[in-house]
Amino acid sequence: ASLNLAGKLLAGQKTVLSLSAALQTAIWLTHIDLSDNDLRGSGTIRLCQALVTSKNAVQELILDRNNMGCLELVYKATQWPSEAEMQKEGGALTRPFDILQPWPQVPGDSVPGRAPNLTSDVAVAQALAQMAIRKPLKSLSLQGNCLGDNAVAHLAQSLERAPALELTALNLSGNNASTGAQMRQFHKGAVALGALLAVNTSLSSLDLSSNGIRWPGAQAVAKGLRLNQAIASLSLAWNTFVDAKSLSHLRNWLLCANVAQLDVSYNSITNKTVHILAEGLALSNSIRSLIMDGNMLTRSGAVDIHDALQRENGDTIHLSIQDCGVNVNTSLSSLDLSSN
Repeated sequence: ASLNLAGKLLAGQKTVLSLSAALQTAIWLTHIDLSDNDLRGSGTIRLCQALVTSKNAVQELILDRNNMGCLELVYKATQWPSEAEMQKEGGALTRPFDILQPWPQVPGDSVPGRAPNLTSDVAVAQALAQMAIRKPLKSLSLQGNCLGDNAVAHLAQSLERAPALELTALNLSGNNASTGAQMRQFHKGAVALGALLAVNTSLSSLDLSSNGIRWPGAQAVAKGLRLNQAIASLSLAWNTFVDAKSLSHLRNWLLCANVAQLDVSYNSITNKTVHILAEGLALSNSIRSLIMDGNMLTRSGAVDIHDALQRENGDTIHLSIQDCGVNVNTSLSSLDLSSN
């Protein structure tokens, strides 16, 4: 059975305690959506602990945009965010900002006087890892939580060590702890994710978009992919997989991978290096959809990709190259390069 409380909870420790008690006594939940509820770090830990110790055989857990990471936001109770503020903070929070005030302390709380969103990011990652390891969890979505480099690294390392992981879908989009021009290097998390990908055989869908992954983290992820044949859907959008080594690893992965959907949009890929990716795409037997929007391609780069995705058997492969100066519809037969 499913429980959908997305955006419906009144933020606060009392709510988390009540929900935790209810989840711990329930036995029928398999799909849970708690996104957009400002659970923060401590709230996430409490709920994960309740679910781990319960008899619920949870298979899908959605915790998107719950401010559980280390990006701190404090606004006046009556203040709503402007569009500029939302963009500055990554647009991760969609509810009124008065819920981001420090939660009132609950009598008997184990951490009196401490704001719950100051919980250690590693402790949050550990709680999430326990959910994935101790429950038959097949899908975990943590989009837009700004977990940060350390937390993502700890989560990936814990999943790598798990003896019998059942997780098939993992969404870590938007978990760099900083945004915009000041986005920090996402290195430890990327290295740990690469190590996870090198040994994992359960994950078939992975979203690492909008994390600012760039060299050398991009190389670590791409190198890990070379040993992975389980991934069928991969999003690397809004990162910087642009250097020749990273693209070479991706090319070698495509030669033996089973990936059907690949998103490398907004990675600053240029005409100079796109041929490396094209070489792998040309020999891929599995690719069915490629998204390359927002890359720095002109006519020649688009032609490289177009030619690489031609198939003698007539199979149609979805290709999108929007915001690159070329016009592409839903199939290769409609590629329009006339204006380039």
